Amino acid sequence: MLDLPQPITTIEARSGLSAILGRFRADATAQPVVFGNHRRAEAVVMPFAQFERMLEIVEDQTIAPTVAERIASGGGRDFDELLDDLGMHELKSEAGHGSATQAQ
Repeated sequence: MLDLPQPITTIEARSGLSAILGRFRADATAQPVVFGNHRRAEAVVMPFAQFERMLEIVEDQTIAPTVAERIASGGGRDFDELLDDLGMHELKSEAGHGSATQAQ
């Protein structure tokens, strides 16, 4: 289980918001701030970079079963087929994929 910081009161969070944001600006890995009425954890304020990373992890976990299923069923396409399907043929040689690049 994660070691979360002790909650502060909503009043403390409100009065210290500028300082909290200053800490986040100085350190994008700063520990989140947990707050709520009567020091009961009700909300979290965190650096935006951490929030974005968290969303990426959630997205990865959300699509992982679909990816595993496609791999297991032999589905999917190779990169060159994907570029063709997207009408991005010219990117094959730029991306280092496809026979045009391999022949050079």
